[in-house]
Amino acid sequence: MLFKKLDLLPEDDFAYFRTSFESGRQVPNNLKKGLYFGILIHLILIYFSGYSLYDPPESLDSVMKVFFITTTIITFALIIISFIYTIPAVYQKKQHVQYLVGNLSILNIGGIFMYSIAFYLIKTETNITEKYLLTLICLGTFLLLIFLMSILIRLYRHLLAGDYRSDSETNNYKKALEKEKKTLSRLPESIIALTGLILITQSLLQNYVNMNTETIVMIVIFLLIPYVTVYSFSHALITYYCKKRFASFNFDEDGNLYPLGSGDRVRDKEELA
Repeated sequence: MLFKKLDLLPEDDFAYFRTSFESGRQVPNNLKKGLYFGILIHLILIYFSGYSLYDPPESLDSVMKVFFITTTIITFALIIISFIYTIPAVYQKKQHVQYLVGNLSILNIGGIFMYSIAFYLIKTETNITEKYLLTLICLGTFLLLIFLMSILIRLYRHLLAGDYRSDSETNNYKKALEKEKKTLSRLPESIIALTGLILITQSLLQNYVNMNTETIVMIVIFLLIPYVTVYSFSHALITYYCKKRFASFNFDEDGNLYPLGSGDRVRDKEELA
């Protein structure tokens, strides 16, 4: 639904999301290197999750086993897809998919696996029940989804306001960047993230005082990292939309970025209709 509404906006309204391509930071070849690095990290994470499954602590119950198995299956799928999109003949034709796969890998490493580690520590270092652990996992996942949706809605409002245009003197790149850095503009997301962390941490502190301080700090960090990852992923979704819709967010076979106005799949489709 959100992307359908974005179809109403012209190309220049998305100019800010093109800067990483203009700078050369996210050219397809660099994304390919990022996919290789992501594959390596995923293999390391699979090794550790596999070790936890085949030689589990006595306290590791069925909830965590299912959690680890699910993340492992997702990771194997991402490894296979990542390999496919390191092939130039493939990613050159589907640059938007290569970009999405790279960001899904980041989301998996910095989001799902960080959550896995956090809940693994909670389970192995406390006397938490299986039912209560499942409640915490569901609560954390729900808050992350709400967090993602709130950021996407805010980005959409900024797009409607023209904050990401290139030729506006009042809403240029610098002003848009300054807005992103202002804490006040991220207040709703910060409240959601902090609420989730406070609820989970407070519950642990009240009911499991035997846990040492170092473990609590680690758990909070591993619960916080996914929010940073989801924040980055929300922006990547808008960029993915731009790469899929506009030719100017993609590169030719010689590695040159197509200029603005090179093509708009939505507008071209409407003209053909």
